[in-house]
Amino acid sequence: MSTRKFICSVTLVAIAAIWAGCGGGSSGTTSSGGGTSDSGTGVASVDSLSALPTVDLSQYDSSTSTSANLSALLSKSLSASKGISKGFGEGLRDVGKSSRAGCEANMHKKEAIRMSQSVALDRCYPEAMETAGFITIPTGSRNCYSITPPEESAEERAQKCANIPADYEDQKAACEAGNEGASGGLKMRIGKIDGELQIDMFEGASLVDEATYGASGDTYTANVVRIGNWGGNLESSSFAMTIDLGAAGSVTDGIPTLGTDGFAEATGHFDGGFGSGIITFRRDGTDSSNTVSGAFDGSFIEPGSGKATSFTGKAYSQFGGSTATGCAKFSFTGSMPPMAVADMVPFDISADQLENFLQGFGAELGIDINSENYATIFLCPNPLFDPGNPDPLIKPMVQLSGDTCGTLTHTGIECFGIANGTLAGNYGDEIAQSFTIVANTDSPFYDAVNAFDLATLDTSFDTIAFSRNWDGSGSCSEIDFSAFTQAQMQTAQTALESCFALEEKARGNEGMGGYNCGEQEQENGINDLVENGGPSYGNYGGELTRLAGGTCPTTFPDKFFVNSLDTILGTYCIPTEGSCTSFTVAGTPPTVNLAAPIGLENGLLISGIVYNQPNAQQPATSVQLTFSAPQNCNSTYAITQPSFDAPSGEFGGEGGGNAPGEDGFVPAPCIEAGFTGADEEDACRQLCNQPGQDCSS
Repeated sequence: MSTRKFICSVTLVAIAAIWAGCGGGSSGTTSSGGGTSDSGTGVASVDSLSALPTVDLSQYDSSTSTSANLSALLSKSLSASKGISKGFGEGLRDVGKSSRAGCEANMHKKEAIRMSQSVALDRCYPEAMETAGFITIPTGSRNCYSITPPEESAEERAQKCANIPADYEDQKAACEAGNEGASGGLKMRIGKIDGELQIDMFEGASLVDEATYGASGDTYTANVVRIGNWGGNLESSSFAMTIDLGAAGSVTDGIPTLGTDGFAEATGHFDGGFGSGIITFRRDGTDSSNTVSGAFDGSFIEPGSGKATSFTGKAYSQFGGSTATGCAKFSFTGSMPPMAVADMVPFDISADQLENFLQGFGAELGIDINSENYATIFLCPNPLFDPGNPDPLIKPMVQLSGDTCGTLTHTGIECFGIANGTLAGNYGDEIAQSFTIVANTDSPFYDAVNAFDLATLDTSFDTIAFSRNWDGSGSCSEIDFSAFTQAQMQTAQTALESCFALEEKARGNEGMGGYNCGEQEQENGINDLVENGGPSYGNYGGELTRLAGGTCPTTFPDKFFVNSLDTILGTYCIPTEGSCTSFTVAGTPPTVNLAAPIGLENGLLISGIVYNQPNAQQPATSVQLTFSAPQNCNSTYAITQPSFDAPSGEFGGEGGGNAPGEDGFVPAPCIEAGFTGADEEDACRQLCNQPGQDCSS
């Protein structure tokens, strides 16, 4: 599913504006943290902010370090299934396809990372101020600082908002309006109290952030509560993390190295305008693998379609470690976001093939889709269709009726190979990941994931609230950055670079947003359709267009569609409202004996089907349909079979075409990410499914 949201730290925006307005922001990267520090083996300390390990969970994600050898993983399974013919939508969860479970698990992982990066940023900028000597941290008391933000230039604002996808209109407008920061100024109090490092942030007239960091033996703890408005919504979150270094673990420049007996675990709770949920992320020192579990109740207007969606989603996954694979179990109950047909056209469909592709796609679903109307048609997953147990007489998608898709429940467990690509950023590379279904036996995590009970994941939690409840009172030292000289600001530049890099990562991470896992799964079937060059119609399937004459009134449909089920057995079906009613054609001339009338939408009943096939070796040219309801009549329909040529050449192969449909065409984002190999076509398609990726050239 997709929440299509973009939410970052309230305090992050305020402090980022401060630094950007004072000459910060030059390119470059440093290690995480504001200065060079080493905790020592198995020793935890909160003596300064720079002594703390990062809480940015992307630093604990073991799946980004290496990519799976998909060719080796897929070769055995794909060769075993080669030659097996399947109907449209019947192979959505086959080995080699985009993994729905991997997408759902990654979505939860990205949300956990998004929350952690917001927390990390809230700490990063004060850490940079400490490193530069602008603030000090007392023991047994707190120092208070009042911070005056400078004006933000239009150029700085435009750069800050550039990574927000265009279809996130409200979030992008709020960012470009420049009203996200600390209206009324920012106050911060900081001190080491009873062995804990405490930071409170006050923005305008409201407390927005309470952070508490502790250290004991070889273990660090972090507890952060954040409450504030973002994009017109009140967003509340709590984040609790434990980092047990283990006997041989250490922290250098903010980056922890876990001993084999160590671990890092974080749990985030969030409640806002898009929904609420709980996500837990863990990294084990034993084998360096990750475990992510989460439950999310969502309800919002999906920006891409402007339609409402509501659901409960759960996922449990294990991945990474010494293997570039993972396994995940998921459940989804509710209404998925509608899917725009315009967004579902594969990148390798050329302009001159578009019309026939759309007609063939529509014929499979029983929907009149063409180049003139496809931009306005939205589809929904068919609640009657089970991707894990497909029925050829149930269509995977139906046309959106009304404002929301129908309620459904999808569950599944899949193992997947993980492919990693890189996309360049201003301060560092972004990791683009894809998840391709592999055999369960090809991942060591299957047994543990399969045994996990998703029912144990609960979306309910206590109200998120502050504990210290600072009211912003007290004497505060003024920090007016606009009064500092360039030389003074340059002192902080090295420390700031890591904050700028982290902010870019946070802004580029949409968390639960940007992922419509159900749509991605449906596109597996569409890609099969493309590879096959369109539907297989047999001699009696295709698009039926009404001819002049006949006895039926003009209120009867002008178009029908007939799908082929089995050309050898002569079985066909007429799709309507998500199901497909079958009949058999036999003999020469062709004869159809209906055991009972075929019921269609709007009360239509077909009681007779007579094909006109002048040449027995060629498809029939027309068919007469006799109706028994809502009245007795007949009409003749011409039969056409829209088809198109499957994309020529192997993905990324010789030819290196520059446009869809050309031999070897690879879209520009996939070239940048490095998804160009013959076994990386699926990874490329997953990347192109993400917002902001233009794969048309």
